[in-house]
Amino acid sequence: MKASFSYAFNFLPIRSVLIGSSIVCCVWGFYLALGPIFAKEILQGGSNTFGFLMTASSLGTLIGSIYLTGHKKVMELGKVLALGIGFMGVSLIVFALSRVLWLSLLSLLAAGFGFILQIISSRTVLQLLVTDENRGQITGLYVMASTGAVPIGNLIAGALASSIGVVNTVIIGASFCIVGSVFFMQQISTFRDQIIRSS
Repeated sequence: MKASFSYAFNFLPIRSVLIGSSIVCCVWGFYLALGPIFAKEILQGGSNTFGFLMTASSLGTLIGSIYLTGHKKVMELGKVLALGIGFMGVSLIVFALSRVLWLSLLSLLAAGFGFILQIISSRTVLQLLVTDENRGQITGLYVMASTGAVPIGNLIAGALASSIGVVNTVIIGASFCIVGSVFFMQQISTFRDQIIRSS
């Protein structure tokens, strides 16, 4: 474990991907935890409304997955990753501010699209960057950083929402995604150079 963390966090691209994935999945946990409240109190709906919201975000992830199957330019994955994070952040802000169902559905479809772009491109970039000897270790760290961040996001969302409200909580989380997107955009050339060296 010590060797894995040392390898990952001393290598800027890998460290950036792991931290970025943690933030994105944590913020996605905000939406998962607070979605029922948005459906009931913000959109004045019920269980069916929440079902529609979940379906919209899932449909967005499906569309994003299909889109990436046709994306052949490996060197552009850093850009896809950055844009996915930013797209998710902006879409979640629109969702938080929306008071009509159709706009909430569209914004969550877009958020799901951005979310899956980040997830798939992050995994692919990691596979391209790490050596064969370290691939298992880094993959394990990635799963821990991404999957483990969702319940942490649920906990943070509940704590924040009780004091500042669900709308402000989602906006704050989405803002972190936008900041992360700007950071990744500045690192695109580094990602491209490292992928070339690794290949």
